[in-house]
Amino acid sequence: MSFGGPTQISVRPTPPDRGSFSLDHHGECAQYMRQYLQCLKDNNNNNKVCRPLAKEYLQCRMDRNLMDREEWGKLGFFDERGQGEKGPASYGQDQDGGPKDSAPLGPSGQRK
Repeated sequence: MSFGGPTQISVRPTPPDRGSFSLDHHGECAQYMRQYLQCLKDNNNNNKVCRPLAKEYLQCRMDRNLMDREEWGKLGFFDERGQGEKGPASYGQDQDGGPKDSAPLGPSGQRK
């Protein structure tokens, strides 16, 4: 055994905690974030009114790989029957199975 010699330290990277994701350094989804925050401000922080905008923001982040794709139900978006909505987990395909349009969502939740 030699003291003072080089030691090997094995550092194993750990993935980020669930719910933490890359910052949008280039502002790719900033317009969606601003619309959502303005909606909250205009509606006394009633997020129920602003949920469609939150969904657009999350869709933008998923489309630009700023967060992992996830089904809407796992993100807290449910249909009128209380069922989790299917969605982004299609990984690049639209509901008909064709290639997904990468255009951003508009205010109505439709692609522009």
